[in-house]
Amino acid sequence: MKLSHLLLFTLLCLFSDAQNELDFDMDVTVGRVGGYADVTYTITNISNNSINSLTINHTDAINPVMTLNPSTLAPGATVTATGKIAISGNRFNGSIPFLGSTQASVSGILNGNTITELSDGIDFQGNRVDDSSSDYQISTPERIGVIYIDDDGDGAYTQGTDTTISNATINLSDQNGNMFSVMTNETGWWYAEIPSSMLNTAGAFFGTVDQSSFPTAFTNYFLIDGESPFPLAFPLALPFDYAHGYSDQPASIEDAKEISAYPIPMTGNTLFLNNFETGSAQLYSLDGKEIWKGNVENGTLKFNEINSGFYILKLNNNDQTISMKLAKK
Repeated sequence: MKLSHLLLFTLLCLFSDAQNELDFDMDVTVGRVGGYADVTYTITNISNNSINSLTINHTDAINPVMTLNPSTLAPGATVTATGKIAISGNRFNGSIPFLGSTQASVSGILNGNTITELSDGIDFQGNRVDDSSSDYQISTPERIGVIYIDDDGDGAYTQGTDTTISNATINLSDQNGNMFSVMTNETGWWYAEIPSSMLNTAGAFFGTVDQSSFPTAFTNYFLIDGESPFPLAFPLALPFDYAHGYSDQPASIEDAKEISAYPIPMTGNTLFLNNFETGSAQLYSLDGKEIWKGNVENGTLKFNEINSGFYILKLNNNDQTISMKLAKK
């Protein structure tokens, strides 16, 4: 064999080995806004030598860098690992599921050299594609929401600008005594669906953001966007999203005053308010239906006859709009 042919053969062998060291498949399940998509990583050593220090790099995952266990693979051996992708509602587009795409890489040490392999993904037709992104579907549950800090001061959620709050708790309950809680994921989004165990007895639910679950720096911030408590009507044909924004400054000077009502629970048809002298008022059932409206005069509200139960009272004047839970005995 000529020297040039020998060199060419050697280079081809080296190239072949470089292209056939690791096989890396990645599969992603359907994800929910406010929840997660599950990821399965499957890595196989298809070289003729052991590969050490195997590490997955996946920037979209909650754990973006993962050292595999075992981190050394003998020739022909396979290791499987799992991860999660937190799903935000930033691309929410109504009831139509939208689509996600993600890719990872795995690196290791082979014969003293670092090697890297891109993941082989599944496309939307269900086909495995070499060195390609994994496509997955994102669904929109009935009720989704985001909790954020109003960093830009515009009073509304701004994607990519406002800080979102992860691991914040929202407590949900109805007038029948059913209660459950949900939590924001790493993107600051949450979703709520009535647990199957409550479906037969579920009433009109309302939610309350538990600000004590926020990071310490934000527990005393003011709610400047959204209401808490707030009604959640189940079910509706289309998903509905809620935003709760917080700031270190109240929306107005009046917001800094604590507004309270008494007696609670209300036993008659008169309610007295502290720090709210005049304005308009609306009373809503927990499923969001307006059942009464009137005016606050001299810090006093006089209702028509209303039934016993739980309600949401909304107060309005030129400076502010606030909501509070109201019980009638």
